[in-house]
Amino acid sequence: MNETLTCACDHGDPSWEALERQWVEWGRRNPEQATWLLAKMGEQTSTGEQGLQGATPPEDLAAAGLGPDGAPLVGASPDVMPLARVELSNGNTIEFVGVRGDSKEPEVGMRELGQLDRATGATFAAERDVTALELYLRLAPKDAPVPDMLLELNPAVERKAFKHRTVERVEDAIEVDLDELGIAPDIARAGPSSGGGPGQSYCVPGDGYDLFRNHNCETVSFPSNTWWWCDPAAHYYHRDRWTSNHKRRNSVGVTSACHGPAATLHYYKNAFGNWRHLHTWHLASGYWQWTRYEGLSKRDRWIRHRCVTGGGSSFVRCVSFFFN
Repeated sequence: MNETLTCACDHGDPSWEALERQWVEWGRRNPEQATWLLAKMGEQTSTGEQGLQGATPPEDLAAAGLGPDGAPLVGASPDVMPLARVELSNGNTIEFVGVRGDSKEPEVGMRELGQLDRATGATFAAERDVTALELYLRLAPKDAPVPDMLLELNPAVERKAFKHRTVERVEDAIEVDLDELGIAPDIARAGPSSGGGPGQSYCVPGDGYDLFRNHNCETVSFPSNTWWWCDPAAHYYHRDRWTSNHKRRNSVGVTSACHGPAATLHYYKNAFGNWRHLHTWHLASGYWQWTRYEGLSKRDRWIRHRCVTGGGSSFVRCVSFFFN
């Protein structure tokens, strides 16, 4: 049973040392309640309650040309080529883009975009065992053209099967009826009963924390080599997560934009130990996005979840995964 947090002091005002010792001990015995309390301390409500993230901006090393570990952030961002766009009948969209870093190896990015009042518990882009190529072939018509970079990222695939279908990019959006494909992902619609109304399900203080954590942290499965961080508390500036000497082929970031625009930025570390920016996925207020970058080589990778209007009432909730 969770215990009430009280001061174990004999008399007088408690010292900071005594409070700290008691907080640590209580947190060990009540981890769930402590996590919830810390999240509430980080919230900033629309009534003007000031949260910890809003009070003190975190250090922004990227603004000084450094990565989160102090390694140099070098070079211009590579050109991003749109590869394909899929419009799902549930209202979500999936985009595929391709980039080439300084090694000229292909890196393919995917994004599934949805509105916050259609909070999807398990999205297509989140399926760890599905490559970008496999996801595209699963959704696109059988005779649809296939972006060449998706094949290049999968050298084991027999290219002869796609000999007359490969293109640099698919120009027109592909409309997909999920019912016809027999695909019915679970969707939790959050309306006025959540306290936030349409478009604000992840943004309600307290309830939004729990909903984001349940959908994006507790109900997902990744391989044992995954490094991941769940950050469902409100972040009013940015949240950086990265690997250090734990090189991975994939980086996945989930970001929700509450009361203002946001962005998810993906980076990788090159052979010289320098960080390079891959791509920025921009996100309008009231939307969530699940972004993923997939590469051939194992690299240290970094994701930044950024609140564009840092320091105001807008914030992001996020989670980051790095895996092979």
